[in-house]
Amino acid sequence: MEEWARELIHVFRRHPWALDATVGPRIMGSAELSWLERAVAALDGTGLNGAERMDAAVLLVGHVRGIVQQARASGPAGNPEAQMGGILGDLMQAHGERFPALTAALASAAQSHGQDQAWEFGLLVDACGAVAVVDDGAAFAADVGRVSNVLVADVTPSASDPKSRAPCARSCWDHSL
Repeated sequence: MEEWARELIHVFRRHPWALDATVGPRIMGSAELSWLERAVAALDGTGLNGAERMDAAVLLVGHVRGIVQQARASGPAGNPEAQMGGILGDLMQAHGERFPALTAALASAAQSHGQDQAWEFGLLVDACGAVAVVDDGAAFAADVGRVSNVLVADVTPSASDPKSRAPCARSCWDHSL
């Protein structure tokens, strides 16, 4: 799936018009159907049912589209995360007391050089989510609050102990889709 996502991001970067042409309900052409076929087929044998395989593919397409759209919006300067980090940094200097969690997160990201990882982190979170559904079954998928908390708050490994991750992250790191 990672290779598929990397190929898709290159297609959208080479053909930015495809972002607008491939959104919303529509009759899909054979090329677009082939992309979806490859993604769903890559998830065969994972334990995900058909709906979950489709949803995993759509989730990954959404991540790819989001990254490409942000890059396109950043203009010729590129590097949208760095641009946004600078803008947010300036805003937090002026208004950080109103947004303490955001201020702390930005400071931590700058200190740990954790910027510009949205693409890789998103791939990791997408994979972890799919593995968590397989490992923990439908009850896990139904508990949206637990999924959100585990995937967003606890997916990053501890610097000193990579096995100290949340159950989802351990599964993701220990299994491969």
